[in-house]
Amino acid sequence: MISYGIKRIVLFLLPLFLIACNGEPNSIVSDKLPLLASNEAEQLLLKEAASLSKWILKQEKKYDSTDSYIFKNTLAKDLYKNSYKHFPYTKLLVVRDDVDLEVKKLLLRFSQCLNLKDYLLLGKVIIDVGDVDLMSVFISPGPEYGVILDENYLAPSVIGFLEMVVSKYPSIDGSVNLIKSGSNFRQTTEYRKAGELHPVLSCSASD
Repeated sequence: MISYGIKRIVLFLLPLFLIACNGEPNSIVSDKLPLLASNEAEQLLLKEAASLSKWILKQEKKYDSTDSYIFKNTLAKDLYKNSYKHFPYTKLLVVRDDVDLEVKKLLLRFSQCLNLKDYLLLGKVIIDVGDVDLMSVFISPGPEYGVILDENYLAPSVIGFLEMVVSKYPSIDGSVNLIKSGSNFRQTTEYRKAGELHPVLSCSASD
């Protein structure tokens, strides 16, 4: 007979085995980044973000339009709730030509716990990159990820930033106007009243 202790070990290891087979990345990297030299931290973040991005792309075929599975992933939650720990390296990675666009988009979506001032600093870096797809994700990462610009649409700093965005990327004027008019914020408010979480995750490390 298998002892109770062995059964407990098997039950503990089985989910880890299934995760490994599924290729799901479940690292916690945010605490490691401050301990490394800048170039090492940048490369570690790139490695883990690329792994997560590839896994997400594979899962999209299973889950269609919902991203709910992403918010249950350990690495995704770690990056999301610790935006400031990867902020210095995210700024470096989004301007690198050798970094995949999907990885850059992921890092932007997981930067939603920055305060408004620093989020706009990141946005100014994106303006200089000159990629309209990346800027589209920055201003509208999806309400399930974050609504920082929508919530602060009346702030002079946001209004000024959005004017710069339209000047550089006139093709996304429609998306910008949804923010500037408060339309996105009103829609988010209605969804919240209906019980939907926008964003899904909070920035509290204890959640």
